[in-house]
Amino acid sequence: MSNIKSTGTDKQLASAIVKEIEDHQDKIVSFLQELISFETENPRLCDTEPGAEAKMQNYLADRLKLDGLETDIWEVYPKRPNLAATLKGSGGG
Repeated sequence: MSNIKSTGTDKQLASAIVKEIEDHQDKIVSFLQELISFETENPRLCDTEPGAEAKMQNYLADRLKLDGLETDIWEVYPKRPNLAATLKGSGGG
């Protein structure tokens, strides 16, 4: 059990998130269906080629760029790309 007390702001934020999800449920489900259609299995655990997840990462990078995020894809291991995205803030610093 948490000792953190919720505030009116917490409840307002939670309500706003739930409303957003309810208002866009079809779009969210469609997006998730797209994501799970990509092959992203770990090649060490199953019979798939390394790098199969790159297609999903490129797709995600393109989607994130459309929403104004900066993206970077790099390989730590050969054919095993990583994706990072940054959403620039508008506040002080």
